[in-house]
Amino acid sequence: MLMARDTARDEAQKLHRKWLKHQAFMAELARNKEWLAKIEQIPNMLCFQDRAPFHPHRMFSMPSASVKLR
Repeated sequence: MLMARDTARDEAQKLHRKWLKHQAFMAELARNKEWLAKIEQIPNMLCFQDRAPFHPHRMFSMPSASVKLR
């Protein structure tokens, strides 16, 4: 049997579930803060020990004006 539902109540429940998921995610990030910081340092430790630190925005920089294209 079909029943009428209060859409405002359903929306409030959905919003509350999303808030709880967000809170759980933020708590997990806080618990793993040190581990995440270590992961961010891995590219510097592995690949660029004798070079400048790794900066992702430099990977896609345009070639300098002194480079001539064919």
